[in-house]
Amino acid sequence: MVRALASLVVLIAACTPAPAERLHTPTTRARPRVTAPVTAPPPASPAPPPSPVAPAPPQRVRIAAPRPRLALKLALVASGDPTDVAHLQRWPLTASHHPALEPAYAIAAAFAEPGVSWTDLCRMGAQNRVSKVSRDQLEYLRAWCDVERHDAEAAVTRLAPLLRSSVAGVAAAARSDIANIVVDSGDAEAAQRTLAKAQIHELAMLDLIAASYLDIGKPDEASVFNDAAIASYAIQKPGEHCHRLARRAILLPAAERRSGIRQLERYADRTCGQLMNELTCWDTGSCDDYFVDHGVDPKDARLAQVYNRWPTEPTSTVGWYMLASSALKLLDTPGADLLAVTALEAVVRSTRCLESVRVGDDANKIKRAKHDASLDARLEVLISDQEQLCNP
Repeated sequence: MVRALASLVVLIAACTPAPAERLHTPTTRARPRVTAPVTAPPPASPAPPPSPVAPAPPQRVRIAAPRPRLALKLALVASGDPTDVAHLQRWPLTASHHPALEPAYAIAAAFAEPGVSWTDLCRMGAQNRVSKVSRDQLEYLRAWCDVERHDAEAAVTRLAPLLRSSVAGVAAAARSDIANIVVDSGDAEAAQRTLAKAQIHELAMLDLIAASYLDIGKPDEASVFNDAAIASYAIQKPGEHCHRLARRAILLPAAERRSGIRQLERYADRTCGQLMNELTCWDTGSCDDYFVDHGVDPKDARLAQVYNRWPTEPTSTVGWYMLASSALKLLDTPGADLLAVTALEAVVRSTRCLESVRVGDDANKIKRAKHDASLDARLEVLISDQEQLCNP
């Protein structure tokens, strides 16, 4: 039995697998990398040659050209600027007369040595002392001392009787002073109250106040007094009345201006006719009658306008051609051909000879007309050899 068990154990042992052999120094083998085959890049095709760039055409440039000398008639200077009607608005003020809150009469010189002002006299109380000056001069100083105290109504009331003063210079000064004081003191309504209190109703005073309000930039106040003066029209002086109508026409909105100007046609008076011609020139640009009134041939006047518009700075092609076109319309007026040729040369130089056909036609027009023979060589260049101007 024992022998049988031992045989069984030997048999089991023989059937059991042996343990795995231990590796004392294990090594790791790297897996080989698989790479795609390297191929050479195809040869680059040669770059196409750059295409030629067309040069940009020359651009227009601004050109300066000296203004030719012309012997313009002196009458053109005397005719004045028809676009400036400020003198009509300021009538009857002169060019040098502007509103100021100062006595128009040299009252300080009547009281004291030079260097003492009228305000000094007021502060010293000279208006309350017996003096060698006349009563009118004393009242004049008192009126201005009222102004110093900001009492316009008292000052105007005191000046009102002096409008009839026999002292040389006082009456005219008082009229100017009253206008300046009321204009300085407030609006048209306040001025009317002040004049009413002083019982001043002079037509000349209304004209001065209207002009003074305009001079300080208050057209609405000016219209109130100008309309009051128109309503007080004296038939004996139509010229003065037309000055008031002219001022009203200037102050009207543009849409109503022409009808306002036509109101001057009603008066058969030389001043009224001249005022209407001046306003028509200012409003519409039709100036022939205005220039005739000043003894100037309208053609000469139009040439003078072209001459006076001559640019003093470098100017564009369009500017030069417009100037040339204006001169071309006056070719029967001496001097217009010279202005036209000089302006056309500037057109050619400003375009660098790119746009010359019309210039050549205009030069031919001058050549066919009666013109100064000394311009013939310059005309030939404009007609057939303009490159001389662009590439001198």
